[in-house]
Amino acid sequence: IWILLFAFMGMYRPDPNRKLSKDVSGILFASFANLGVVAIYLLFTLQQFDSRFLILMTFVFGIIFVFIGRILLKGMKSILYRNGIGLRNVIFVGEKKVLHDLYNTLDSEPRFGYRVVKCFESYTKKEQDFLEKNTQIEEIIFAKTKDNDEQALALIEYCNEHHIIFKYLADLFS
Repeated sequence: IWILLFAFMGMYRPDPNRKLSKDVSGILFASFANLGVVAIYLLFTLQQFDSRFLILMTFVFGIIFVFIGRILLKGMKSILYRNGIGLRNVIFVGEKKVLHDLYNTLDSEPRFGYRVVKCFESYTKKEQDFLEKNTQIEEIIFAKTKDNDEQALALIEYCNEHHIIFKYLADLFS
């Protein structure tokens, strides 16, 4: 039941950017719900249960151990990223001056989980051919600020067809 409650809370969703603070609320809610299920079970079965303290400690240690497990998992993921294992391949499309800081940060810091494959100034047929040949691309970050509607729509359509994550960096007026 505990595992089903965690699944219902989205704790097993494969979101690479999920924050630990979001996990804490899910762990607490699922644990309290599980405590409620156990209490209702004991109430309706009319079983004599000698130690309410045992139920309380199971609840407390369950929260502690799940939380420690999540922290260890995040730490292991960080170690693997720093060693180049499990990085998501990303391509930038946009103006170099806009993407310069982000490109340098993601390229030099593997702890964020990205491997920068290439940076394009625009999205044309040539870039689409490159994407067709490189099927390992998992995300595309688009940051073109001027007259970009047609390119953005074409790139979104391509990403939807090929199941690639599309991220858009908005400018001040977007």
